[in-house]
Amino acid sequence: MIKKFLKFIAFILCLCLCTVAVANCAVMFSKYQKSTVDDISGSYDCILVLGASVLSDGTPCKMLAERLDTAIALYQKGVSDKLLLSGYTSAEDQYDEIRAMKNYVLERGVPQDAIFTDGYGLSTYDSVVRAKKIFCAYSVIIVTQKYHLDRALYVAKNKDLPAVGVACDAGKGGYTDILNNQVREIFARTKAFFYCLLDFQPKFLGEAQNINAN
Repeated sequence: MIKKFLKFIAFILCLCLCTVAVANCAVMFSKYQKSTVDDISGSYDCILVLGASVLSDGTPCKMLAERLDTAIALYQKGVSDKLLLSGYTSAEDQYDEIRAMKNYVLERGVPQDAIFTDGYGLSTYDSVVRAKKIFCAYSVIIVTQKYHLDRALYVAKNKDLPAVGVACDAGKGGYTDILNNQVREIFARTKAFFYCLLDFQPKFLGEAQNINAN
């Protein structure tokens, strides 16, 4: 009886590992359009900046600051005249990625009317889906770290949102928690794979706010 139970447990573990492996391969090895700030060209509805942690003093962490710096460089290059800042905001615990992101780009010369914010970007999946469904974007540049970019582009591809990815950390490094993030990304890719497969809806949708409207 014990042997049968152990075999069953081993089978379940193998099945789970195979599922995670298949999902990660699907996300990582799909074909995506990627570029750099120097090489990107064309015109896009918006530059989508995915949120990340905010420090106790209300300023962006290093990862988020690099995403915002890259987005500002893209804006200044003229490939889009709009930034869509998407992240998590909570009135209960006074945690606000959106305020930190918006203040950061305003202080560096991006005008108010070029900035759109989405405080319901609770996940990468939600941020990308809401960019299309709520903000009516039909072409986007997604800015995030290299390890995170495949997942964001996978969601965009599966949701028929034309997107090009720009990694904000090409040739950089020095993140203190990068190993932890990369391990978490394995499970996040698996989650994104099934969300796309099952066509999950974001936790919050709401009324459309057309980013292209005057």
